Amino acid sequence: MKGKLGSMVVVVFLLCALAIGGCSMPGNGDSPDFSGVKSIADLATLRCFYHNVVEIKNDGTDILLGAIKVGYKKAWYEYSGSVELGINMKDVHISAPNGEGVVTVEIPEVKVFDTQVDEETIDEICVDKGLFQSITNEEKVEALDRAQKDIKKEAANDALLRRQAVEQAEVIIESYIVNVGKSVGEDYRVEFRGKDVE
Repeated sequence: MKGKLGSMVVVVFLLCALAIGGCSMPGNGDSPDFSGVKSIADLATLRCFYHNVVEIKNDGTDILLGAIKVGYKKAWYEYSGSVELGINMKDVHISAPNGEGVVTVEIPEVKVFDTQVDEETIDEICVDKGLFQSITNEEKVEALDRAQKDIKKEAANDALLRRQAVEQAEVIIESYIVNVGKSVGEDYRVEFRGKDVE
């Protein structure tokens, strides 16, 4: 079951990481210390909310030339949820500034941190069952789990969402580096590299 990532409402989290400490004064051969950026840990830069429909299906077995189907059941449930994408700041590599004050930042690949189902939004759309059949809680849980895996895979392969996540990380990292530069009287410029960087 494919999710509806294309129609997601996107909410961006810009963490208050711009003033994270840790810099040493250049001079005497020292380079500025950008290690404070690592303390952000997993930087969730993008949370997307979506609405999805999941199907439970068992075609059953025909008895009496199709007059009775044993085990037949079909059900559709709709629900809302969220998926969170971002980068692991522990894998960000920041170079010392070159002679022109350019700092190169290697951005790791975007990953999907989490998917969540809002259980209060789960609603039955339609149920069609054969004789003596019911939809079990186990079947509902299994169907939702399957749908969440599909959503996670779809989000991980969505180039636009990945790019948006990287752009938000770039804003935070660049602001951090520029602030470190200002604190030591330098004007740094930042260049980003990485698989998801345009």
